[in-house]
Amino acid sequence: MSKENLIKEMQASAQILLAEGIVEKNGCISCRMGQSMLITAKNADLSALKAEAIAEIDLESGNLMNDNTPAAEYKAHRAIYNSRSDLDALIHSTQLSVMTSSKAGKKIKPTLDDMAQIAGITVNVASVSDTLTSREEKKLIKALKGRHAVLLQDNGILCGSVSLHEAHAVCMVMDKACTSFIEAEILGGGVYINKPESALMRFIYLKKYSKQAEKNK
Repeated sequence: MSKENLIKEMQASAQILLAEGIVEKNGCISCRMGQSMLITAKNADLSALKAEAIAEIDLESGNLMNDNTPAAEYKAHRAIYNSRSDLDALIHSTQLSVMTSSKAGKKIKPTLDDMAQIAGITVNVASVSDTLTSREEKKLIKALKGRHAVLLQDNGILCGSVSLHEAHAVCMVMDKACTSFIEAEILGGGVYINKPESALMRFIYLKKYSKQAEKNK
């Protein structure tokens, strides 16, 4: 996809994500573009995202490739792209359910089939600062291993996939999953999907559906 078309996709996605409450007006989304990434700039307005509010960063060096200052969390996005060739888009979701879960700081266990399939057999928690120390980076990558979402301690959830459209789906699934998890933890009586069954669901999803998504990129 050309840079121009990818920017248009980011602009369109930003409108949808904002309208659905998945991100805030000053939220953060990013996409891989070859050997670089496009990420919303610092203080970008997602309600009317302009091309000049999108920063481009070289993935290998981390150097800024235009004059737009990136969102503070760009180091975490870059680290993920450099470690996960299967993720080409990231969305930082700050919905109430995921914010509550991130503040609780607990690993999310699946009560819903679609979480096990689309996001992972569990969703782990990682503590990430804007400076992203080497230790934080290693823990972030480990927490995301084999998964398409990771809770950011006290700061929502980072959801990724092969495109913004697919990452959007992960966000929607995790909103439901976090809501169900919170209710199960508070009210009790929640039934979690066991690990072998979750792993099987995840395996089938990755083999059947994500391969098709890769073909459609």
